[in-house]
Amino acid sequence: MDKTLRKELKTDEFALATEHVIDYAAHHRQQMVRYGGIALAVLLLAGAAYWFFTSRAEERRLALREVYATREATIGAEPQNGAIKAFGTQQLKDAAVDKALSALIAKYPGTEEASIGTFQKATLLSDKGNLAESRKLYEQLASGGGDFGSLARFSLAQALVAEGKVADAEKLFRELIASPSTMVSKEQATMALARAIMATRPDEARKLVEPLRAHPRNQVSRNAVSLLGEIPAKK
Repeated sequence: MDKTLRKELKTDEFALATEHVIDYAAHHRQQMVRYGGIALAVLLLAGAAYWFFTSRAEERRLALREVYATREATIGAEPQNGAIKAFGTQQLKDAAVDKALSALIAKYPGTEEASIGTFQKATLLSDKGNLAESRKLYEQLASGGGDFGSLARFSLAQALVAEGKVADAEKLFRELIASPSTMVSKEQATMALARAIMATRPDEARKLVEPLRAHPRNQVSRNAVSLLGEIPAKK
């Protein structure tokens, strides 16, 4: 972006923030008089900061919506099935999605929206067979911890299984079993580990899954029963 334009935008943002806070002050005149000049300055700055960061949050949400709208776009002359965008070819759509994700990640580093964008980009790269680049992004997210970190570790473990690096994947799965999160439950990690080792260690895989047959959540117990049917017979 041109330096002059960037400066003008920042000036506009500050002007808008100031206008918002002055309006706040006008509606809280008695409080301002009571607190005095120094407190007034503090309140103005706090109000400006609050407006600035809440508007930034909305800006990030809009950027994420733009990513979703691009990903849900249809191929053809006009949008179809509720989509709001259309691209002439799949190649054009793929390029637009990559551009939107890259812009989101670059503009809002360290935010939840950037984490979502990074995870989506890693998943798309994996789907296209670019496992090396996908793994780099998963590792980047995994190092950050938190819910998205656990989801990235889960996806990274699955990618390692696909590459034949089962021992490395097993380590990640066992970490997730020991420290589940809202994104990856203990049961999900347990069944993923069982799938990873069932070809070479079927007895151990069965031992992992067997307790989940009686899980109070019906979906978990059904998945466990289904997986037990896939595990080779005991050796």
